[in-house]
Amino acid sequence: LLNKNNARFPDHTGTWQFISANRLLHPLGALHELMDDMESTFWVLVWLALRYGKHTLDDKSLQSRLHDIFDEMRIVADNVPTGGAHKMLIMITRDAVEAIMLDVNAVGAKFEPESLNRVLRTMQEAFQPRYTAKVDAKVFTTAMERLKDPEYLRKKLQGCIEELEWKNDRPAATHHLLR
Repeated sequence: LLNKNNARFPDHTGTWQFISANRLLHPLGALHELMDDMESTFWVLVWLALRYGKHTLDDKSLQSRLHDIFDEMRIVADNVPTGGAHKMLIMITRDAVEAIMLDVNAVGAKFEPESLNRVLRTMQEAFQPRYTAKVDAKVFTTAMERLKDPEYLRKKLQGCIEELEWKNDRPAATHHLLR
């Protein structure tokens, strides 16, 4: 049986690659909240878009971005793994798509269809207040309250799906990554 008092990662569940930046940055101090699970959907979508979507990154740059965003890990005191720095940078950057595609050769890089860029930006904007300076307490409090609503993200995404043009005839892209 597990002893919660001796757990190496209290309240630490989920697949490392998709855990919220907040929980990766603060593995012993951040409680697992609904907004962490909602943010995880963003990271799953980013991973799928990078791995199988059509975009302008070459395979070498793609492999580097996948590693930086999803597999970054360092060990701190008491053998505690921490990560999430690249995820946080994506969250605080003005444009999520530019941050995801961060690469010296990727100026103006984006995904196709354009609708996917809009969905990624919409999701990033929803979670961004968690990671940006809390200059305006009222704006921050309002944003945090929205993220506690389990319907908030669903409604935002449904709005994107209804507003944007989505083409069903595009196969997944083939990217050749080294093993």
